[in-house]
Amino acid sequence: MSWQKHMSRGTVAMVRADYDKAETEFRHALAAAQRDYAQNDERLLRTLGLLGQTYFKQGNYDKAHSLLEQSVDCGNAIAGNNLTVALDLISLAAIKKAMGETTEANQRYQQAVGVLQSRSRNEEINAAAAVCNLERLFTQAERSERERVQEQFQQLLTAARTKHSESQDPENFHPVKSDLLERWQGLMQEGKRLLSMETEKANVAAYQQLHDATKLAYRIFPHDHINVGESLNCFGVVSMRLKMHDQAEALLKRAATIYSAIPALVSELACVNLNMAAFYADVFEYRQSLQSLTEAADLLDHSSALTDSNTSQVYGSTLMMMTRAELYASARDTIRQAIEAEESDRLEQASHLYQRTLTLLRRVFPDDHLEIAQILYFKANILRKLGSAEEANAAQREADAIEQRNESRTRKWERLASQLPPFRIPPSHHLPD
Repeated sequence: MSWQKHMSRGTVAMVRADYDKAETEFRHALAAAQRDYAQNDERLLRTLGLLGQTYFKQGNYDKAHSLLEQSVDCGNAIAGNNLTVALDLISLAAIKKAMGETTEANQRYQQAVGVLQSRSRNEEINAAAAVCNLERLFTQAERSERERVQEQFQQLLTAARTKHSESQDPENFHPVKSDLLERWQGLMQEGKRLLSMETEKANVAAYQQLHDATKLAYRIFPHDHINVGESLNCFGVVSMRLKMHDQAEALLKRAATIYSAIPALVSELACVNLNMAAFYADVFEYRQSLQSLTEAADLLDHSSALTDSNTSQVYGSTLMMMTRAELYASARDTIRQAIEAEESDRLEQASHLYQRTLTLLRRVFPDDHLEIAQILYFKANILRKLGSAEEANAAQREADAIEQRNESRTRKWERLASQLPPFRIPPSHHLPD
């Protein structure tokens, strides 16, 4: 098995806290990397880092320390702006702290902050976009299945027309159904074409097409039919793009329920899970995004869709999402420490910790995320207590500007959504509601 597949399987196992399996996969990956790559190759360093992270999660600090030291020392030299290097440094800091080596722990944490601060903004990767790109990669994998479904669709349509021409009993056949089938297919094709354009205007037009297609699908197919699932999946994607979050989540979940009941539709179910991962990344729910991403990876791992060439894409997206989730967890822990320091009147320490939190959050979220505004308000309050009125006012103004931009953006999407017809999934006797 290739280095890429071992890394992908190990990363998925790590996300699921199956550390024994993760250790096994990363050990195989390390053997392959040491055989095939140079000592300072990024792939070898990532393998060392992830195996070290696995031991860290297991509480085996001795093994974790050795591997993480190797990873970050070389990683800082060749990839100093890499988020995974920062995560390894944060883990090393936690190990040092657990061993009572407070000074060295702070040094490693400062190194992590330095790596994060040196990362230029144009290198930031939009997490949702990355997973969307991964979903597009696997649309090719489901093409053969889609062609099979289309062939069945055409056979159904031909049979319907034949039956209509031969039938003399109107109760045995409704002639309108063949027209409805053709109309559903046309709506879906146009909706998908508009989706591929990826502009706001095209998304609005796609929404109309896919809304009508999904309503029609519920009229002419059983509620657990693959064509209903396809309609829901596409409609969920466009709802996500138009920030109709509750509706998008419900549509994609129902599509996944339909596909999961049909064992032959592994690739389709995987692609729905990738869309779910993109949705959760779009709303910055990185842990939930990881769950959907790993479910997709598991499905693809047992299908012919996953090859060496695209396994690295799965591994890369999973690693990116896992790193963001871990950095966010570290940020939340730092916020807790900052609040405790503030409550104990250790104001200088609290100010330092809030600044460290901002550095972490600005590498996890976009610059105008509301959590960044919240920490800026906390920091402004501390600065006032410390007598730094000018700095406090600057932090307050930045936070206010972030909130204003978010309010303006929210109003825009709400106004757009109010002009579009909503959709309520009909109750089904066959599927859980």
